[in-house]
Amino acid sequence: LTITWDNTAGAKGYQVYMLDPATNQYKRVATTSKRTYVAKNLTERTTYKFKVRAYHKLNGVRYGAFSEELAITTSLADVENFRITDSGMTRYTISWDPNPNVKGFQLAKFDPAENDWKVIRFDGQLYTTKTSYSVTGITEGTFDKYKIRTYIDAKNYGSWSEVVYGGTLPKAP
Repeated sequence: LTITWDNTAGAKGYQVYMLDPATNQYKRVATTSKRTYVAKNLTERTTYKFKVRAYHKLNGVRYGAFSEELAITTSLADVENFRITDSGMTRYTISWDPNPNVKGFQLAKFDPAENDWKVIRFDGQLYTTKTSYSVTGITEGTFDKYKIRTYIDAKNYGSWSEVVYGGTLPKAP
């Protein structure tokens, strides 16, 4: 996640602090001259708390007051490695990496007749726990567009992925 803050007149830089939940104490995680900080290697769907303070150097280092506490909850992780793993004359398979932190995945196919995306149902469900989807018995030389996202429940999803084109090999000339 990325946090940003407004410029402080006369500031030489900024110190960013993050609350350590184990000790319930703020620990400095960065000193920067920029007005932004990127926190990495965080856990999805977890709230993190930050504070920032400015400093300047004139006859020693002087620190400003801390900002108000900023609490940010990370979003659900995106689907990783969404790709076509097999393609033939009348079939193809789409695959993606597992994610043990979600209930499943929502896969959507573009419907050109309605110019809209339709979520694919799996045994009546709007999600699947599988990590692949096979399409068989289709015409040679055709393709479809798919996208996917992680799924927790009807109100909690990840972001939709980039579009992947699934298709069959064309007929021989």
